[in-house]
Amino acid sequence: MSRSGPAGPQAPRSEPPLAPPAAAVRRAVAIAAALALPALLAGPGQAGRAPAVPDLRAADSLAMTAPDRARDQALAGWAAHAPLPELLYLLRRPPESLAASEAPLVAAALRLAPATRVALRRRLLLRMAAAAPAQADRAWRELAPAAAQLPVRPRASAFRIAAILPDTGDYQAFGKAVRLGLETGLAQHNAAARFPLELALETSGDDSPARVAAAFDRAAAGAGVIVGGLMSGPTTTLATAARLTGLPIVSPTATDESIGAIGPMVFQIGPSGLQRGRALARAALAGGPRRVGVLVSDTGDRGPFARGFAAAAESLGASVVWTASYPAGDPDFHPELKAIKAKAVELLFWDGEAGDAATLLRQLAQERMSLAICGGAELEPERHHPQARMLLEGVMIVGEDWVLSPGSQAVVDSAARAAGEEHANRLHTRGYLTARLIASAVEGGAWCPEEVGAALTTRVGADPYLASHGFLDWTPPEATLPVYEVKLGRAVLR
Repeated sequence: MSRSGPAGPQAPRSEPPLAPPAAAVRRAVAIAAALALPALLAGPGQAGRAPAVPDLRAADSLAMTAPDRARDQALAGWAAHAPLPELLYLLRRPPESLAASEAPLVAAALRLAPATRVALRRRLLLRMAAAAPAQADRAWRELAPAAAQLPVRPRASAFRIAAILPDTGDYQAFGKAVRLGLETGLAQHNAAARFPLELALETSGDDSPARVAAAFDRAAAGAGVIVGGLMSGPTTTLATAARLTGLPIVSPTATDESIGAIGPMVFQIGPSGLQRGRALARAALAGGPRRVGVLVSDTGDRGPFARGFAAAAESLGASVVWTASYPAGDPDFHPELKAIKAKAVELLFWDGEAGDAATLLRQLAQERMSLAICGGAELEPERHHPQARMLLEGVMIVGEDWVLSPGSQAVVDSAARAAGEEHANRLHTRGYLTARLIASAVEGGAWCPEEVGAALTTRVGADPYLASHGFLDWTPPEATLPVYEVKLGRAVLR
């Protein structure tokens, strides 16, 4: 049987030969483009030399073609003279694409990787042992002392990011928004980057545990940084898997702050309640120190918000003279009001449900007590009946999400409108911040997952709680926490 079709009569000699398959043509063109340029530019004395791949771009294009001997030899020749970051960038491609060229590429990278980049060398040595079994003994001699700390997925590349997000069910639209933010941030980086970063979406379906775990397995095979999930349950699963495989993970939206304590390379975009409390204290005490009271609901984990406010208030010279909690839904705040009056509280930090806030404000008015009040989103006028909004006059409220700088916000808004949205929302913002953060780490020279994790660690908040829970801190040119004051029934940015 002929390789070009079923057996049959021979075509006449005058008939033109069959055209090669389109894939073969594309492969031939790619190899020719990568190899021909140096030969065309070579001087007379170089005409007899073997052609070489001119640069990383040509090498990367060549690596995308089907492997064969000519291609692999050309890539090996390029690897002998390529700098380390270019070699690592090409090695982001899977072994199925690199084929026989993987071993010389890894060997060249190992020759250039300094002994001080311990994590990087370990990954390269493990890849060498897998790609070139004949070199395995030599690789294992260097790896043996660290046998208990070796990475599970040595081919995971810092130049590849995997987003694990739901694409069906109730949270499909949320996952789409985070993805758009990620794509926008990476597109902005890649436009001027020497090494553009790749984003792969690994869908977790309806976020069932089995589908989340399967998505992580697919992602971790090649991606050096994981982003996800959306809700706290799936994110906990992903963070645990990331710790066990030694990969950094960034949680863009989960609300359970304890997730960040799962491992040293688990990071949270936030904001944490602690960060929000500090921002609120700085705004509420801008006029000088006051006598402060703290009143919080006894339901839920609201500790970081109140602690952040109280610690920042004291650092600004205020005195926290009274602290108490109340049973949620309690219609009677008179015992608390009596204590507030006795302690001469001037500024009250409050954290609870909107209905309880309305009761508190009404009873304050009945008692003719005047004091400044501040808190979180449950004090927003939109969450109260129109009749009760007049009681919110002068109340200060800290936002629940980061606000981008005007320039970055314009970029994200433009991307959202292009995708059919009226404007960007908080999920777009969190995805964008995640992308810019990871891109900054890689651009700064983090070339393997462990180095990305180390770079992100330098960006967590200095406060012990923020550091131990992986909460990232942002500079004003990147993002800020807004504080609003209620005026005439509307929350106005201060």
